[in-house]
Amino acid sequence: MEPVSRTAAAGRVLVDFQSVMEQFLEIEQHVLGLYSRHETRVPSARREPRERRAAGSSLSLPLNLPVPDTSTIAQPGGVMRLTPRAVMRPAPETRVALARDHVVLLTDDGRGVCTGLADRLRATGHRVAIVSRERDGAAGDTYYSALDSEADVDRLVQQIASDRGPIAALVHLVPLSATPRFDDVDVAAWTDRLAAETRSLFLLAKALRAPLQGAAGSGALVAAVTAMGGAFGCEHGAAAHDIFPGSGGVAGFLKCLALEWPTVRVKAIDVDGSDALDVLTRQIFEELWIADTSVEVGYIGGRRMGLEMSPLPATTAHPFAIGSDSVVLATGGARGITAEVCLELAERYQPTFVLVGRSPLPEPLERPDTSSLTSSSDLKKALAQRLRAGDPRVTPVTVEKAYQRLIREREVRRTMSALVAAGSRVHYVALDVQDWRALGTLIDDIYAAYGRIDGVIHGAGVIEDKLVEHKTVESFDRVFATKTISAFALSRQLRLESLRFAVFFTSVAGRFGNRGQADYAAANEVVNKLARVISLRCPNRVCAVNWAPWDATGMVTPELRREFEQRGVSLLQPVDGRRAFWEEIQQQASDPAEVVIAGVRGMTLSAPAPVPPAVQSLPLLNGAQRRSGAAGAVQYMRPLDPAVDLPRLSRW
Repeated sequence: MEPVSRTAAAGRVLVDFQSVMEQFLEIEQHVLGLYSRHETRVPSARREPRERRAAGSSLSLPLNLPVPDTSTIAQPGGVMRLTPRAVMRPAPETRVALARDHVVLLTDDGRGVCTGLADRLRATGHRVAIVSRERDGAAGDTYYSALDSEADVDRLVQQIASDRGPIAALVHLVPLSATPRFDDVDVAAWTDRLAAETRSLFLLAKALRAPLQGAAGSGALVAAVTAMGGAFGCEHGAAAHDIFPGSGGVAGFLKCLALEWPTVRVKAIDVDGSDALDVLTRQIFEELWIADTSVEVGYIGGRRMGLEMSPLPATTAHPFAIGSDSVVLATGGARGITAEVCLELAERYQPTFVLVGRSPLPEPLERPDTSSLTSSSDLKKALAQRLRAGDPRVTPVTVEKAYQRLIREREVRRTMSALVAAGSRVHYVALDVQDWRALGTLIDDIYAAYGRIDGVIHGAGVIEDKLVEHKTVESFDRVFATKTISAFALSRQLRLESLRFAVFFTSVAGRFGNRGQADYAAANEVVNKLARVISLRCPNRVCAVNWAPWDATGMVTPELRREFEQRGVSLLQPVDGRRAFWEEIQQQASDPAEVVIAGVRGMTLSAPAPVPPAVQSLPLLNGAQRRSGAAGAVQYMRPLDPAVDLPRLSRW
């Protein structure tokens, strides 16, 4: 398919929506992943439960659990539905420099691109250090490293600096390495490849932070190259069937790094891996000097491309329904956004749910000393008293953990009670979805017991927000693996030919990046691309929904809500989000598999903002990165290149 050209309407939506997303992410970085922690709210327009379904329920909890009051639920407002598409993005004339008195570190792809790029860099007077993951490749300016441990990568960076000088640029080419066909990849190969591409990039970035930021004034760069067809897996075509979706993690990580390191140029470059080596080498080499602020840049047929958000109105023209004998598997399904959409399905279709969560199934009834309490302070006092009865050395941390556990248990009870009240049967399974063997066994057991799985909602995920420089490897692995390993296991265990729908929940943090969420964004981008690949193999709807924040109790604090309102930012109302999910599973299988959904209540679409006059009239600002300053000021910053800028000034 030819790349989509920009239309005026798309431009208006793009400018407005991306501005809104910047405000979402700027106001509170934690808000983007908190759907796993908010309290479930059940709509009041509930169907009466079917007696035969309730009577036959195999739910482990009693059916007389209290259902929460829902009289205050918001009325429908609206949503904005968009998808990323490739557009032409010609390179600006402005070029920037790489520090000549520093080293450019290249990770070897093993195909020859690294060799060709190193030759070009040497020819322009740059020092080069190549990192090979093959032991027999270490010689001269080539170093060996498996790039799999923080200590090893730290030693590597120190050794290169000692031998060759300070490092000013990293070009990560490992994702260009030859990969097996996606259909032939097993879990072990999937895990190893993700580690080679994204985890190693995290380790390198963490080790190189100080030298790269120190070289920012003379030209510092972090770039990584993937081979997802030139449009980051967002376009149709024969090549889209065979991309490696795990490469999405590279772009997700870099979009966050660009926000955390504003003085360092950061680029995710996507190419068509079937192009000739000399073509790939030339495209990558030329991109190293291009001075625009686009993080995601691709090349298709020699054309330089970028991604823009395009409106994608949903349609309900194709009737969709599942029967009450249907079976829906939902990870993270007893809490948060996943619970909300399960309730939507329960009210409409009354299917059987298999809910998967990390927390153990709580006791049917809460203990009397807390059951009547609602405020956090009262609950914590009661829990402290309970804990001191067993151990007088209770700490605030212990009380807080007990409080969070109690809130989770309440949410699970409410969700399961509401699902049963709507007429569904519910099974709850306590399972860590990172354990792909256990997840696979569960799926096999569901097929054995019911003979079917009609729908899948994959909402499991964790966040542990830290800037890259403060993020531990253990934390990165937890956040990254929870989504990526479980999503891949689903792709291998599900019987795609009989699946009616599969929806993977991701976040706008993956599409747009966010400070402190590099691991979370990387995981979400892997799942976005994985959904795309699965959709090409399934006859029915498979997609990844990049949710913007929901306006739901426990997800957005009153303070944050006021901040959003003051800035004119619209949160997604739960009733709108639930309907948007229902509409999503009705879309045709050929619809784009990567979708962004956000609230539009009170949002005004405006024309594209004009280029600031300062950028038009002052040549030194061409290609500069815009930053928000104090008191409403706007700053434009970029490194100066005397070879380019002095002639411009003389002409000006």
